[in-house]
Amino acid sequence: LLGVIDGLRLSSDPDTNMLSLGCELTSLGLNLNSPTPLYTTLTSVYNPASLDMNNGATGTNGSNNHFIIPSCYRVNLNSCDISRVDQVTLMSDDALLMAFYAFPRDRVQEAAAQELHSRGWRFHKDIKVWLCKEEQTVSISEIVHGDRGVFVFFDPANWQRVKKEWVVVGDVLEER
Repeated sequence: LLGVIDGLRLSSDPDTNMLSLGCELTSLGLNLNSPTPLYTTLTSVYNPASLDMNNGATGTNGSNNHFIIPSCYRVNLNSCDISRVDQVTLMSDDALLMAFYAFPRDRVQEAAAQELHSRGWRFHKDIKVWLCKEEQTVSISEIVHGDRGVFVFFDPANWQRVKKEWVVVGDVLEER
């Protein structure tokens, strides 16, 4: 509370006072008692239909907006589809892991999972993480229906790769 009190105290700087206390709207020339709307083209800041961001000059409600969005800033969402095979194969392992966790229950997640699987990563069904065999090491021992060795786990909580000596039983890894 002491920090709030310091913020509310009047200072000699008018900008600081404006930020902490605000200003009287009538001092800006607004007639708040006027029966006409203050801003006729904006219906609500919470109404996405009040400004048509794709159209630019005219909103969906027929009002004229005061701006036009240049065509270079318009995005065609169909052209940004990262689940296309030619784009997924070009992504790094880190980008694929990000896509897997960023788009749950989406075709992007499925495409990322398929590409990670083709690169040697496997999803552990019990602990719900991706892992792969470390490239520089050989298996310490091969056990019946499994493998013991050094594996690289991707930890989504800390967003890092962790090397561990681990025994992986074949039926806990998801197969495609």
